[in-house]
Amino acid sequence: MLDARLRNPVTQGRPVAASARAWYLAAMYRLTPLLGLIVACGTNAPAPTSATRSETPPPVATAVTVSAPSAASTQPTAPAKEPDDACSHSQACATHGRCTQVAGQCVARGDDCRNSDRCRRLGKCVAVGGRCRVGATDAKQCKATTRGFSPCTMDGECRIKDGGCVAGSTSDCRAIPTGTIVGRHPGGMTDAEREFVDGSCLVTSASCTKACPKGKICHVEFDEGLQAPTCVITAIDDTECAQATSCAVEGRCQATPEGCQATDTGCARSALCRIAGRCTKVAKSCRATTDADCARSRRCRDDGLCHARNGECVALSDADCAPLFICKDHGRCTYRRGQCVPASDAACAAAPACQTQGQCAEEHGRCAVTDASCKAADVCRNKSACTASPSGAFCE
Repeated sequence: MLDARLRNPVTQGRPVAASARAWYLAAMYRLTPLLGLIVACGTNAPAPTSATRSETPPPVATAVTVSAPSAASTQPTAPAKEPDDACSHSQACATHGRCTQVAGQCVARGDDCRNSDRCRRLGKCVAVGGRCRVGATDAKQCKATTRGFSPCTMDGECRIKDGGCVAGSTSDCRAIPTGTIVGRHPGGMTDAEREFVDGSCLVTSASCTKACPKGKICHVEFDEGLQAPTCVITAIDDTECAQATSCAVEGRCQATPEGCQATDTGCARSALCRIAGRCTKVAKSCRATTDADCARSRRCRDDGLCHARNGECVALSDADCAPLFICKDHGRCTYRRGQCVPASDAACAAAPACQTQGQCAEEHGRCAVTDASCKAADVCRNKSACTASPSGAFCE
């Protein structure tokens, strides 16, 4: 699936400064949304997430010689709260916990993070500054590695604020290992340093300009999977775009000064269409515009996401969840913010997967395992998998 540029930890001929393990963990962290589109959801794992729409319509990417969209725009602080249907039904909500609409943008507030993919996989379960962060009461917790992820090492979030790990200064961002940024764009993503912006480390126009390889043109682009700006080497022509993974996966097959953009044919043939029902070009990307497209998608069959709303396929009621295997076997029978989730510990305990796989406790929108439930499950007796995995997803 991934071309050589995705697998090669070398950026434009520059050696990787981080260790192999640091590169691998960072790459997996950043590519999780994309991989979720390609690999069907396992019955014992959380529902996959896709590289889907941004928290707001992605800003127009600009050449580095032109002022790029302000990274600070991804950190809205306006107090006015608006109806949040569009946000609560979005993949920005499902993946990144940005479920509340404020000043026209989707941000994380209150308990928005609790059922997000980032909470399940990385422990980013606390909303601080509009983003989901790893919860902590001591800076040592921010520097620790849990579930293969360290907020300090990977994201520069080394300090405590409002019960979560955040970046505190430019020095925190500079400490992030270089050589860890990979991409699915034709020329690849450059290894741009991230700058300190409102408690986060983000790529800016200045850092992109500095990182752009000699003889290349680069631009800042909002990455829908990362939900953050990235520095991208601009494709030269349509041939480069057509050969890139972003064409096959996201339908982005036409070269423009702002990078590879979606085409009608690209969307119809893309993995986004087959898996997530996003089969129609709208503006510069592929979106779900009809229930029929959603009904034909894998996410409808597997996850009950069968209705087109705000450019994405979502569930709308418990009835969408009831026929699914994830309901009948894994207790995820309750509609909540566009997804099918278990309503309580009781729903998990009553599901067959509790007895067979030890998935007996509701946690962050799924049924999770504990050491005790693993020891009592069939998988312990039959396969000697009697200990909960670090993520709580399965017994090992």
